[in-house]
Amino acid sequence: MKPVYTLFLIFLIILSTYLQIIIGYERLPYQWNTLADVTGVYFNSGILGCQIAVAMLSILIFNIYWSLNRYIVAFSFLLLLIPLIYADSRASWLALLISISYIVQKKWFSPNGFCKKHWLLMMFLLLIILVVLFCYKVPSAQGRLYIWFISLQSSIDNMLLGSGIGSFQAHYMFWQEAFFRANPDSNFSYLADEVTVPYNEFLKIYVENGLIGFVLLGIVVFNVFKIKNILVCREKYAMLSKGILLCILSFSFFSYPFSYVQFRFLTIVSLALLSSSLHSEYCIHLSSKVFIKLIRYGALLLGIVFLYQRYNYFQIEKSWNIAMYSFPTDKVQSINCMQQISGMLSENSFFLSSFAAMRKENGEYDEAIRLYEKSLKYKSSYYTYIELGKCYQLNGENENALECWKAASFMIPSRFLPIYLCTKLYLNNNDQSKAQKLKKILFHKKRKVDAPEIDRMLLELDTGGI
Repeated sequence: MKPVYTLFLIFLIILSTYLQIIIGYERLPYQWNTLADVTGVYFNSGILGCQIAVAMLSILIFNIYWSLNRYIVAFSFLLLLIPLIYADSRASWLALLISISYIVQKKWFSPNGFCKKHWLLMMFLLLIILVVLFCYKVPSAQGRLYIWFISLQSSIDNMLLGSGIGSFQAHYMFWQEAFFRANPDSNFSYLADEVTVPYNEFLKIYVENGLIGFVLLGIVVFNVFKIKNILVCREKYAMLSKGILLCILSFSFFSYPFSYVQFRFLTIVSLALLSSSLHSEYCIHLSSKVFIKLIRYGALLLGIVFLYQRYNYFQIEKSWNIAMYSFPTDKVQSINCMQQISGMLSENSFFLSSFAAMRKENGEYDEAIRLYEKSLKYKSSYYTYIELGKCYQLNGENENALECWKAASFMIPSRFLPIYLCTKLYLNNNDQSKAQKLKKILFHKKRKVDAPEIDRMLLELDTGGI
Protein backbone atom coordinates (compact mmCIF):
# COMPACT_ATOMS: atom_id res chain seq x y z
CA MET A 1 0.00 0.00 0.00
CA LYS A 2 1.37 3.44 -0.95
CA PRO A 3 1.92 5.83 1.97
CA VAL A 4 -0.40 8.45 0.46
CA TYR A 5 -3.30 5.98 0.49
CA THR A 6 -2.57 4.98 4.09
CA LEU A 7 -2.42 8.62 5.16
CA PHE A 8 -5.79 9.17 3.52
CA LEU A 9 -7.23 6.28 5.55
CA ILE A 10 -5.79 7.72 8.78
CA PHE A 11 -7.31 11.12 7.94
CA LEU A 12 -10.63 9.33 7.52
CA ILE A 13 -10.16 7.75 10.96
CA ILE A 14 -9.56 11.18 12.49
CA LEU A 15 -12.64 12.56 10.72
CA SER A 16 -14.77 9.60 11.87
CA THR A 17 -13.61 10.26 15.44
CA TYR A 18 -14.91 13.82 15.26
CA LEU A 19 -18.21 12.58 13.82
CA GLN A 20 -18.58 9.95 16.56
CA ILE A 21 -17.97 12.58 19.23
CA ILE A 22 -20.62 14.87 17.70
CA ILE A 23 -23.13 12.00 17.61
CA GLY A 24 -22.22 11.04 21.18
CA TYR A 25 -22.75 14.55 22.54
CA GLU A 26 -26.04 14.88 20.66
CA ARG A 27 -27.41 11.77 22.35
CA LEU A 28 -26.27 12.59 25.89
CA PRO A 29 -29.25 12.92 28.27
CA TYR A 30 -27.70 15.90 30.08
CA GLN A 31 -25.32 18.62 28.97
CA TRP A 32 -21.70 18.14 30.18
CA ASN A 33 -22.45 14.56 31.17
CA THR A 34 -19.73 11.94 30.77
CA LEU A 35 -19.61 9.79 27.66
CA ALA A 36 -20.66 6.69 29.62
CA ASP A 37 -23.94 6.48 27.68
CA VAL A 38 -22.36 6.93 24.26
CA THR A 39 -23.91 4.86 21.49
CA GLY A 40 -22.71 3.74 18.08
CA VAL A 41 -20.04 1.22 17.16
CA TYR A 42 -18.17 1.64 20.45
CA PHE A 43 -20.78 0.59 23.05
CA ASN A 44 -18.73 2.09 25.88
CA SER A 45 -16.74 5.22 26.53
CA GLY A 46 -13.44 3.41 27.10
CA ILE A 47 -13.25 2.15 23.52
CA LEU A 48 -14.20 5.57 22.21
CA GLY A 49 -11.44 7.01 24.43
CA CYS A 50 -8.88 4.83 22.65
CA GLN A 51 -10.12 6.04 19.27
CA ILE A 52 -9.80 9.65 20.45
CA ALA A 53 -6.26 8.96 21.75
CA VAL A 54 -5.24 7.53 18.35
CA ALA A 55 -6.67 10.58 16.59
CA MET A 56 -4.86 12.99 18.97
CA LEU A 57 -1.58 11.12 18.50
CA SER A 58 -1.98 11.22 14.71
CA ILE A 59 -2.53 14.98 14.79
CA LEU A 60 0.57 15.44 16.96
CA ILE A 61 2.76 13.33 14.67
CA PHE A 62 1.46 15.13 11.60
CA ASN A 63 2.46 18.40 13.26
CA ILE A 64 5.95 17.12 14.15
CA TYR A 65 6.84 15.67 10.77
CA TRP A 66 4.65 17.59 8.31
CA SER A 67 4.74 21.02 10.08
CA LEU A 68 1.02 21.79 10.09
CA ASN A 69 -0.37 25.16 11.10
CA ARG A 70 0.07 25.36 14.87
CA TYR A 71 -3.29 27.08 15.40
CA ILE A 72 -5.13 24.33 13.52
CA VAL A 73 -3.21 21.69 15.49
CA ALA A 74 -3.94 23.37 18.85
CA PHE A 75 -7.63 23.79 18.02
CA SER A 76 -7.96 20.17 16.80
CA PHE A 77 -6.12 18.88 19.86
CA LEU A 78 -8.38 20.85 22.21
CA LEU A 79 -11.53 19.60 20.46
CA LEU A 80 -10.38 16.03 21.11
CA LEU A 81 -8.96 16.61 24.58
CA ILE A 82 -12.32 17.59 26.09
CA PRO A 83 -14.18 14.39 25.04
CA LEU A 84 -11.11 12.33 25.98
CA ILE A 85 -11.41 13.64 29.54
CA TYR A 86 -15.16 13.05 29.57
CA ALA A 87 -14.65 9.51 28.26
CA ASP A 88 -13.25 8.85 31.75
CA SER A 89 -11.00 6.08 30.43
CA ARG A 90 -7.75 5.73 32.35
CA ALA A 91 -6.46 3.21 29.83
CA SER A 92 -6.83 5.67 26.94
CA TRP A 93 -5.15 8.46 28.93
CA LEU A 94 -2.21 6.21 29.74
CA ALA A 95 -1.96 4.90 26.17
CA LEU A 96 -1.81 8.44 24.82
CA LEU A 97 0.90 9.45 27.32
CA ILE A 98 3.02 6.37 26.55
CA SER A 99 2.81 6.79 22.78
CA ILE A 100 3.55 10.55 22.96
CA SER A 101 6.54 9.85 25.23
CA TYR A 102 7.84 7.30 22.73
CA ILE A 103 7.55 9.68 19.79
CA VAL A 104 9.16 12.59 21.67
CA GLN A 105 11.98 10.36 22.92
CA LYS A 106 12.68 9.02 19.42
CA LYS A 107 12.46 12.42 17.75
CA TRP A 108 14.54 14.59 20.08
CA PHE A 109 16.33 12.57 22.76
CA SER A 110 17.68 9.39 21.22
CA PRO A 111 16.72 9.13 17.55
CA ASN A 112 19.67 6.89 16.74
CA GLY A 113 19.43 4.34 19.54
CA PHE A 114 18.75 3.47 23.13
CA CYS A 115 19.33 6.14 25.79
CA LYS A 116 19.34 4.60 29.24
CA LYS A 117 18.94 7.89 31.11
CA HIS A 118 15.83 8.95 29.23
CA TRP A 119 14.24 5.49 29.38
CA LEU A 120 14.75 5.29 33.16
CA LEU A 121 13.15 8.71 33.58
CA MET A 122 10.20 7.68 31.43
CA MET A 123 9.72 4.44 33.39
CA PHE A 124 9.80 6.35 36.69
CA LEU A 125 7.20 8.86 35.48
CA LEU A 126 5.09 6.01 34.11
CA LEU A 127 5.15 4.29 37.51
CA ILE A 128 3.95 7.48 39.21
CA ILE A 129 1.14 7.87 36.66
CA LEU A 130 0.07 4.23 37.17
CA VAL A 131 -0.19 4.77 40.92
CA VAL A 132 -2.24 7.95 40.44
CA LEU A 133 -4.61 6.26 37.97
CA PHE A 134 -4.97 3.26 40.30
CA CYS A 135 -5.99 5.56 43.15
CA TYR A 136 -8.41 7.41 40.86
CA LYS A 137 -10.75 4.39 40.73
CA VAL A 138 -9.55 1.84 43.24
CA PRO A 139 -12.52 -0.62 43.06
CA SER A 140 -12.35 -0.76 39.27
CA ALA A 141 -8.60 -1.36 39.31
CA GLN A 142 -8.92 -4.02 42.01
CA GLY A 143 -11.64 -5.75 40.03
CA ARG A 144 -9.39 -6.07 36.99
CA LEU A 145 -6.52 -7.34 39.12
CA TYR A 146 -8.78 -10.07 40.50
CA ILE A 147 -9.91 -11.01 36.99
CA TRP A 148 -6.26 -11.31 35.93
CA PHE A 149 -5.47 -13.36 39.04
CA ILE A 150 -8.34 -15.82 38.50
CA SER A 151 -7.50 -16.13 34.79
CA LEU A 152 -3.83 -16.87 35.45
CA GLN A 153 -4.64 -19.28 38.27
CA SER A 154 -7.16 -21.20 36.16
CA SER A 155 -4.92 -21.39 33.08
CA ILE A 156 -2.07 -23.22 34.82
CA ASP A 157 -3.28 -26.61 33.56
CA ASN A 158 -3.05 -25.39 29.94
CA MET A 159 -0.02 -23.17 30.34
CA LEU A 160 1.87 -24.34 27.27
CA LEU A 161 -0.77 -24.61 24.54
CA GLY A 162 -3.67 -22.68 26.08
CA SER A 163 -7.31 -23.67 26.33
CA GLY A 164 -8.27 -22.74 22.76
CA ILE A 165 -9.51 -19.71 20.85
CA GLY A 166 -12.75 -18.38 22.34
CA SER A 167 -12.29 -20.40 25.52
CA PHE A 168 -12.06 -17.39 27.85
CA GLN A 169 -15.66 -16.41 27.21
CA ALA A 170 -16.73 -20.04 27.49
CA HIS A 171 -14.96 -20.78 30.79
CA TYR A 172 -14.25 -17.65 32.81
CA MET A 173 -17.50 -17.49 34.80
CA PHE A 174 -17.01 -21.16 35.71
CA TRP A 175 -13.52 -20.26 36.94
CA GLN A 176 -14.98 -17.39 38.95
CA GLU A 177 -17.61 -19.70 40.44
CA ALA A 178 -14.93 -22.21 41.47
CA PHE A 179 -12.83 -19.42 42.98
CA PHE A 180 -15.66 -18.17 45.21
CA ARG A 181 -16.64 -21.67 46.25
CA ALA A 182 -13.08 -22.09 47.51
CA ASN A 183 -12.82 -18.49 48.82
CA PRO A 184 -16.29 -17.40 49.99
CA ASP A 185 -14.88 -14.56 52.13
CA SER A 186 -12.76 -13.04 49.37
CA ASN A 187 -12.69 -9.23 49.13
CA PHE A 188 -13.41 -9.68 45.43
CA SER A 189 -16.95 -10.93 46.14
CA TYR A 190 -18.46 -7.42 45.98
CA LEU A 191 -16.41 -6.41 42.95
CA ALA A 192 -17.18 -9.42 40.78
CA ASP A 193 -19.63 -9.19 37.90
CA GLU A 194 -20.44 -10.84 34.57
CA VAL A 195 -17.13 -11.06 32.66
CA THR A 196 -16.65 -12.00 29.01
CA VAL A 197 -13.21 -10.40 28.39
CA PRO A 198 -10.12 -10.28 30.66
CA TYR A 199 -9.53 -6.53 30.12
CA ASN A 200 -6.10 -7.42 28.83
CA GLU A 201 -5.55 -8.60 25.26
CA PHE A 202 -2.13 -10.07 26.10
CA LEU A 203 -3.59 -12.11 28.95
CA LYS A 204 -6.34 -13.34 26.65
CA ILE A 205 -3.75 -14.51 24.12
CA TYR A 206 -1.86 -16.31 26.89
CA VAL A 207 -5.01 -18.01 28.25
CA GLU A 208 -6.32 -19.09 24.85
CA ASN A 209 -3.04 -19.77 22.99
CA GLY A 210 -0.72 -20.65 25.85
CA LEU A 211 2.86 -19.66 26.48
CA ILE A 212 3.83 -20.59 22.93
CA GLY A 213 1.32 -18.19 21.38
CA PHE A 214 2.23 -15.45 23.85
CA VAL A 215 5.96 -15.73 23.11
CA LEU A 216 5.36 -15.71 19.35
CA LEU A 217 3.30 -12.55 19.68
CA GLY A 218 6.03 -10.97 21.82
CA ILE A 219 8.63 -11.73 19.15
CA VAL A 220 6.48 -10.10 16.46
CA VAL A 221 5.83 -6.96 18.54
CA PHE A 222 9.50 -6.69 19.54
CA ASN A 223 10.66 -6.89 15.95
CA VAL A 224 8.11 -4.34 14.78
CA PHE A 225 9.55 -1.72 17.14
CA LYS A 226 13.19 -2.76 16.57
CA ILE A 227 13.05 -2.25 12.81
CA LYS A 228 15.93 0.04 11.83
CA ASN A 229 16.26 -0.19 8.07
CA ILE A 230 13.86 2.69 7.53
CA LEU A 231 14.11 4.71 4.35
CA VAL A 232 15.12 8.23 5.40
CA CYS A 233 12.52 9.82 3.13
CA ARG A 234 9.77 7.77 4.78
CA GLU A 235 10.84 7.88 8.41
CA LYS A 236 7.81 9.98 9.28
CA TYR A 237 5.46 7.28 7.99
CA ALA A 238 7.22 4.69 10.12
CA MET A 239 6.95 6.84 13.25
CA LEU A 240 3.26 7.45 12.60
CA SER A 241 2.55 3.72 12.27
CA LYS A 242 4.67 2.83 15.31
CA GLY A 243 2.99 5.53 17.40
CA ILE A 244 -0.50 4.30 16.52
CA LEU A 245 0.47 0.67 17.16
CA LEU A 246 2.00 1.56 20.52
CA CYS A 247 -1.11 3.51 21.52
CA ILE A 248 -3.38 0.55 20.72
CA LEU A 249 -1.07 -1.99 22.35
CA SER A 250 -0.76 0.13 25.52
CA PHE A 251 -4.53 0.42 25.67
CA SER A 252 -4.78 -3.35 25.13
CA PHE A 253 -3.04 -4.00 28.42
CA PHE A 254 -6.10 -2.66 30.28
CA SER A 255 -8.94 -3.21 27.82
CA TYR A 256 -10.11 -5.19 24.78
CA PRO A 257 -9.81 -3.06 21.59
CA PHE A 258 -9.33 -6.03 19.27
CA SER A 259 -12.89 -7.13 19.98
CA TYR A 260 -13.84 -4.23 17.69
CA VAL A 261 -13.27 -4.38 13.95
CA GLN A 262 -12.15 -0.73 13.68
CA PHE A 263 -9.06 -1.39 15.77
CA ARG A 264 -8.18 -4.53 13.83
CA PHE A 265 -8.44 -2.47 10.67
CA LEU A 266 -6.35 0.33 12.14
CA THR A 267 -3.64 -2.14 13.16
CA ILE A 268 -3.49 -3.61 9.64
CA VAL A 269 -3.31 -0.13 8.11
CA SER A 270 -0.48 0.84 10.47
CA LEU A 271 1.48 -2.31 9.64
CA ALA A 272 0.97 -1.64 5.93
CA LEU A 273 2.28 1.91 6.38
CA LEU A 274 5.30 0.59 8.31
CA SER A 275 6.10 -2.00 5.66
CA SER A 276 5.99 0.65 2.93
CA SER A 277 8.69 2.55 4.83
CA LEU A 278 11.18 -0.32 4.79
CA HIS A 279 14.01 -1.01 2.45
CA SER A 280 14.37 -4.75 1.99
CA GLU A 281 17.40 -6.48 0.53
CA TYR A 282 15.19 -9.27 -0.72
CA CYS A 283 12.81 -8.69 -3.59
CA ILE A 284 10.56 -11.04 -5.47
CA HIS A 285 10.45 -10.21 -9.18
CA LEU A 286 7.30 -11.34 -10.96
CA SER A 287 8.12 -11.04 -14.63
CA SER A 288 5.13 -13.02 -15.82
CA LYS A 289 2.08 -10.83 -16.49
CA VAL A 290 -0.12 -13.91 -16.42
CA PHE A 291 1.05 -14.77 -12.92
CA ILE A 292 0.37 -11.22 -11.72
CA LYS A 293 -3.11 -11.33 -13.19
CA LEU A 294 -3.78 -14.65 -11.46
CA ILE A 295 -2.82 -13.10 -8.12
CA ARG A 296 -5.08 -10.12 -8.71
CA TYR A 297 -8.06 -12.20 -9.81
CA GLY A 298 -7.48 -14.61 -6.94
CA ALA A 299 -7.53 -11.75 -4.44
CA LEU A 300 -10.66 -10.36 -6.10
CA LEU A 301 -12.35 -13.77 -5.91
CA LEU A 302 -11.53 -14.13 -2.23
CA GLY A 303 -12.94 -10.65 -1.61
CA ILE A 304 -16.18 -11.52 -3.40
CA VAL A 305 -16.53 -14.75 -1.42
CA PHE A 306 -15.94 -12.87 1.84
CA LEU A 307 -18.52 -10.19 0.97
CA TYR A 308 -21.03 -12.89 -0.04
CA GLN A 309 -20.57 -14.66 3.29
CA ARG A 310 -20.99 -11.39 5.19
CA TYR A 311 -24.13 -10.62 3.20
CA ASN A 312 -25.60 -14.03 4.04
CA TYR A 313 -24.77 -13.54 7.71
CA PHE A 314 -26.41 -10.12 7.61
CA GLN A 315 -29.58 -11.68 6.19
CA ILE A 316 -29.54 -14.30 8.95
CA GLU A 317 -29.19 -11.64 11.65
CA LYS A 318 -32.00 -9.67 10.00
CA SER A 319 -34.27 -12.74 10.23
CA TRP A 320 -33.24 -13.15 13.86
CA ASN A 321 -34.19 -9.54 14.66
CA ILE A 322 -37.53 -9.87 12.87
CA ALA A 323 -38.32 -13.05 14.80
CA MET A 324 -37.48 -11.41 18.13
CA TYR A 325 -39.57 -8.34 17.28
CA SER A 326 -42.63 -10.30 16.13
CA PHE A 327 -42.58 -12.95 18.88
CA PRO A 328 -45.09 -11.21 21.23
CA THR A 329 -47.73 -11.15 18.48
CA ASP A 330 -46.93 -14.32 16.51
CA LYS A 331 -45.13 -16.91 18.63
CA VAL A 332 -45.42 -19.83 16.19
CA GLN A 333 -44.09 -17.93 13.18
CA SER A 334 -41.20 -16.49 15.19
CA ILE A 335 -40.17 -19.89 16.55
CA ASN A 336 -40.32 -21.40 13.05
CA CYS A 337 -38.12 -18.57 11.74
CA MET A 338 -35.60 -19.12 14.55
CA GLN A 339 -35.60 -22.85 13.84
CA GLN A 340 -34.77 -22.25 10.19
CA ILE A 341 -31.67 -20.20 10.98
CA SER A 342 -30.59 -22.21 14.04
CA GLY A 343 -28.26 -24.42 12.02
CA MET A 344 -26.20 -21.43 10.91
CA LEU A 345 -26.06 -19.92 14.42
CA SER A 346 -25.64 -23.14 16.35
CA GLU A 347 -22.50 -21.85 18.11
CA ASN A 348 -23.77 -18.35 18.85
CA SER A 349 -24.49 -18.22 22.59
CA PHE A 350 -26.64 -15.07 22.30
CA PHE A 351 -28.82 -16.68 19.64
CA LEU A 352 -29.15 -19.89 21.65
CA SER A 353 -30.18 -17.98 24.77
CA SER A 354 -32.76 -15.88 22.93
CA PHE A 355 -34.18 -18.96 21.18
CA ALA A 356 -34.33 -20.74 24.54
CA ALA A 357 -36.26 -17.80 26.02
CA MET A 358 -38.81 -18.13 23.22
CA ARG A 359 -39.19 -21.84 23.85
CA LYS A 360 -39.63 -21.23 27.56
CA GLU A 361 -42.27 -18.56 26.96
CA ASN A 362 -44.08 -21.00 24.66
CA GLY A 363 -44.09 -23.73 27.32
CA GLU A 364 -41.51 -25.96 25.58
CA TYR A 365 -39.36 -26.41 28.67
CA ASP A 366 -37.37 -29.48 27.58
CA GLU A 367 -36.25 -27.76 24.39
CA ALA A 368 -35.51 -24.52 26.28
CA ILE A 369 -33.34 -26.43 28.77
CA ARG A 370 -31.42 -28.07 25.92
CA LEU A 371 -30.76 -24.69 24.27
CA TYR A 372 -29.68 -23.01 27.52
CA GLU A 373 -27.29 -25.85 28.30
CA LYS A 374 -25.85 -25.65 24.78
CA SER A 375 -25.42 -21.89 25.17
CA LEU A 376 -23.35 -22.45 28.31
CA LYS A 377 -20.83 -24.45 26.27
CA TYR A 378 -19.92 -21.33 24.30
CA LYS A 379 -20.41 -18.66 26.98
CA SER A 380 -20.52 -19.27 30.72
CA SER A 381 -23.02 -16.79 32.09
CA TYR A 382 -24.69 -15.86 35.37
CA TYR A 383 -27.82 -14.78 33.50
CA THR A 384 -28.06 -18.04 31.56
CA TYR A 385 -27.86 -20.00 34.81
CA ILE A 386 -30.69 -17.92 36.27
CA GLU A 387 -32.95 -18.59 33.27
CA LEU A 388 -31.95 -22.26 33.10
CA GLY A 389 -32.95 -22.63 36.75
CA LYS A 390 -36.35 -21.08 36.01
CA CYS A 391 -36.82 -23.57 33.17
CA TYR A 392 -35.96 -26.46 35.46
CA GLN A 393 -38.45 -25.19 38.03
CA LEU A 394 -41.24 -24.87 35.45
CA ASN A 395 -40.41 -28.38 34.25
CA GLY A 396 -40.73 -29.77 37.77
CA GLU A 397 -36.98 -30.40 38.23
CA ASN A 398 -36.56 -28.47 41.48
CA GLU A 399 -33.20 -29.94 42.50
CA ASN A 400 -31.65 -28.96 39.18
CA ALA A 401 -33.14 -25.48 39.55
CA LEU A 402 -31.55 -25.09 42.99
CA GLU A 403 -28.17 -26.20 41.65
CA CYS A 404 -28.33 -23.63 38.86
CA TRP A 405 -29.18 -20.80 41.25
CA LYS A 406 -26.51 -21.86 43.73
CA ALA A 407 -23.95 -21.83 40.92
CA ALA A 408 -25.16 -18.34 39.90
CA SER A 409 -24.84 -17.11 43.49
CA PHE A 410 -21.17 -18.17 43.52
CA MET A 411 -20.54 -16.64 40.10
CA ILE A 412 -21.56 -13.18 41.35
CA PRO A 413 -21.80 -13.33 45.18
CA SER A 414 -23.12 -9.76 45.52
CA ARG A 415 -26.39 -10.57 43.71
CA PHE A 416 -29.59 -11.09 45.69
CA LEU A 417 -31.65 -12.76 42.96
CA PRO A 418 -30.24 -16.34 43.11
CA ILE A 419 -30.78 -16.61 46.88
CA TYR A 420 -34.22 -15.03 46.55
CA LEU A 421 -35.23 -17.61 43.91
CA CYS A 422 -33.99 -20.46 46.11
CA THR A 423 -35.96 -19.06 49.04
CA LYS A 424 -39.15 -18.86 46.95
CA LEU A 425 -38.65 -22.43 45.77
CA TYR A 426 -38.26 -23.69 49.33
CA LEU A 427 -41.43 -21.82 50.28
CA ASN A 428 -43.35 -23.47 47.46
CA ASN A 429 -42.13 -26.85 48.74
CA ASN A 430 -43.11 -25.93 52.35
CA ASP A 431 -39.51 -26.30 53.47
CA GLN A 432 -39.69 -23.56 56.09
CA SER A 433 -36.38 -24.28 57.83
CA LYS A 434 -34.27 -23.81 54.70
CA ALA A 435 -36.35 -20.80 53.67
CA GLN A 436 -35.73 -19.17 57.06
CA LYS A 437 -31.96 -19.66 56.74
CA LEU A 438 -31.86 -18.06 53.31
CA LYS A 439 -34.11 -15.23 54.48
CA LYS A 440 -31.63 -14.35 57.23
CA ILE A 441 -28.80 -14.38 54.70
CA LEU A 442 -30.70 -12.00 52.42
CA PHE A 443 -31.70 -9.54 55.15
CA HIS A 444 -28.13 -9.35 56.48
CA LYS A 445 -26.47 -9.30 53.06
CA LYS A 446 -24.41 -6.22 52.20
CA ARG A 447 -25.69 -4.30 49.19
CA LYS A 448 -23.40 -3.43 46.33
CA VAL A 449 -25.95 -0.92 44.96
CA ASP A 450 -29.14 0.44 46.47
CA ALA A 451 -31.53 -0.98 43.87
CA PRO A 452 -35.36 -0.81 44.15
CA GLU A 453 -35.53 -4.40 42.91
CA ILE A 454 -33.75 -5.56 46.08
CA ASP A 455 -36.30 -3.69 48.21
CA ARG A 456 -39.11 -5.38 46.32
CA MET A 457 -37.66 -8.85 46.90
CA LEU A 458 -37.04 -8.26 50.59
CA LEU A 459 -40.50 -6.76 51.10
CA GLU A 460 -42.12 -9.73 49.39
CA LEU A 461 -40.26 -12.16 51.63
CA ASP A 462 -40.92 -10.07 54.75
CA THR A 463 -44.67 -10.02 54.16
CA GLY A 464 -44.83 -13.63 53.06
CA GLY A 465 -45.12 -15.09 56.54
CA ILE A 466 -41.68 -16.65 56.84
